[in-house]
Amino acid sequence: MDQDRSNARVVSQYLSILGYQVEHIQDSHILFERIQAGSVDVLIMDVNKHNRGFELIPAIKDIDRLLPIIIISGDDSIEVAVRVREQGIFYFMMKPLDIEEIRLVIENALEHRHTQGSKNLDHARVPTATTMGTEELVDARQASAFLKISARRLQQLSRQGRIPAVKISRQWYYVKKQLEQWLRITAIADQRNLRAVAFDVLDDGIAVINRKLRIQTCNYAYERLTACAGDHIPGQYCYSVNRKSRIPCPESTCPVRQAFNTLKTARSLYVDHDTHGHKRYYDAIALPVKRSNGTAAYVVEVLRDSTALYDTTRHLNWIMNFFVHECKGTLGPVMLNISALADSQLASKIGPETRHSMLLSSLCSIKFLHDMIRNYIVSYNAEYGYLKCTRRVISLKKDIIEPCLSEFQAVLNKRRMSITTTIDDACRVCGDPDLLKIAIGNLVNNAIKYGTEGSTITCQVKKNHDGVEIQISNEGIGIEPDALSSVFERFIRFDKVGVSGTGLGLHIVKKIVEQHGGSVQAGAGYIIDGEYVLYRDAPGGRSHKKQEYKKFAVITMKLPRCVP
Repeated sequence: MDQDRSNARVVSQYLSILGYQVEHIQDSHILFERIQAGSVDVLIMDVNKHNRGFELIPAIKDIDRLLPIIIISGDDSIEVAVRVREQGIFYFMMKPLDIEEIRLVIENALEHRHTQGSKNLDHARVPTATTMGTEELVDARQASAFLKISARRLQQLSRQGRIPAVKISRQWYYVKKQLEQWLRITAIADQRNLRAVAFDVLDDGIAVINRKLRIQTCNYAYERLTACAGDHIPGQYCYSVNRKSRIPCPESTCPVRQAFNTLKTARSLYVDHDTHGHKRYYDAIALPVKRSNGTAAYVVEVLRDSTALYDTTRHLNWIMNFFVHECKGTLGPVMLNISALADSQLASKIGPETRHSMLLSSLCSIKFLHDMIRNYIVSYNAEYGYLKCTRRVISLKKDIIEPCLSEFQAVLNKRRMSITTTIDDACRVCGDPDLLKIAIGNLVNNAIKYGTEGSTITCQVKKNHDGVEIQISNEGIGIEPDALSSVFERFIRFDKVGVSGTGLGLHIVKKIVEQHGGSVQAGAGYIIDGEYVLYRDAPGGRSHKKQEYKKFAVITMKLPRCVP
């Protein structure tokens, strides 16, 4: 019963799709006729402080006091909220309505109706003069103490017809046996409703399966994980629903059959594929529900999507193995060099050039480990939303580029490489200097690692109409055309060239640039006659073969204009 026709139409269509018989009524006389005829199981009614909805509720309670009434309202005033509580309705919802909430409330209301229906309570008969003579009567004070509710609440429930009572000479009287029945059924209804809610709010899929391997019931998470419509699951074989198979699983891999046979909890892991062909990993846990004689009546199967956990574990194992390998391979030579230099007798026999080379090598190795650990920390913070960007106006040349390049001087000397810079002194950005140093440092580090020994790295910083553009390019192995779109993903490494790396450097660059509202892209191509030519622009008719050209890679960062 809703004056808003469009809202009533949407709700009616949705409930009809779910299989309910729905009637939209606007006339209160027709509503009373339907309720008297016993054709209304649940009433959804719109109220506000101006319409007659509140006035109808007592009359409806007089006809059928057990009818679940769901009140919907677009009025969020305190007056409406107070009056709703006083009416003793089943549920109160604010507009705009949540369709999923409506579905859940309707199911609970029907369960409540079934539990407290006229057949169970025999219409909760009000005590008559006959029953008063044979049943134990209690007054309002005694009833309040027995039910453990306040006298005011007891009076409200009695007036609304929700507790069987009779009023004699302005005093309420109750039959104790009926109070016991009301208390018991109310507790059962609440318990069932809470169980239903708890069953359906769980993220894990849960299904109850009988000995014939047919599913008796399941929750919404089970429907979602198995990608099956809920009304089609009950009665189906479990293996046809969760594994999409026509034959039962072997007992050695079927936790349900193992639970039935052993009367113990059984587990299994199986692999499925989603609609995109990606692997999904599921943990299936079967728990037997035992009868009093010790046999299993049913098995509760808990289905859990463990894909994220499996992928995380796989990455953690990879990271741990990689980290141990890199630390062992890097710290070993460092400890050997430092131990040799610390030994006065041995150090006296080492020439100045060798000593300088040993120190330079040790310094480069320690910097590699420092950057690797820092990148892991930044990657973790970015992945879980802990990466914070504290912005201020900074000079790219003075605050970012020059400090970064000075840190890499030892590594550049070791590889006999140099960096040429073209930077406008007036280039300023509004950003976090620490994060931008990490981003530029990762780009320079990549250019050194994958660059040709003895070559020159180019760093250009220039203004454009949108902000500032930073380009770092190097001659080296380049980037394959089909890898340009994936170089910024986590754990992407160029393993084929045998260069150490975490696979996080460019991924972190992308995260930091996005934190600043900018963008980053990768490019690569050939160096033809001293010019940098991208793959897509490389001429096909040159006399030289492409294999003879040197390759280059370029990373371009774009940061937005500095706003003072």
